[in-house]
Amino acid sequence: MLDHSMEIQKDSGDGGVDHVRDHERGMHLVWEDLTVVIPNFGNGHTRRLLDGLSGYAEPGRIMAIMGPSGSGKSTLLDSLAGGFEFYVFSWEESSNVTRL
Repeated sequence: MLDHSMEIQKDSGDGGVDHVRDHERGMHLVWEDLTVVIPNFGNGHTRRLLDGLSGYAEPGRIMAIMGPSGSGKSTLLDSLAGGFEFYVFSWEESSNVTRL
């Protein structure tokens, strides 16, 4: 898993500065080896929509998912949000990640 820790400074109100680690600001969304497979009921073969994707999103950061039409942007977001009911998912969750 990638370790992209960072430190921010915030004004403590008394002229001093408090150091806050990123893990104290909220939860990270992390996905590793995410695969989405759909069944093909016509001939029995399956189709992979996503295969082995890994990534993360940090709290308080803006993230852009970009790519051409049909590249899997919506499929990625739907799978992370749990929007597929009939699809087969395979992923390894990190021990410090809570699936929502």
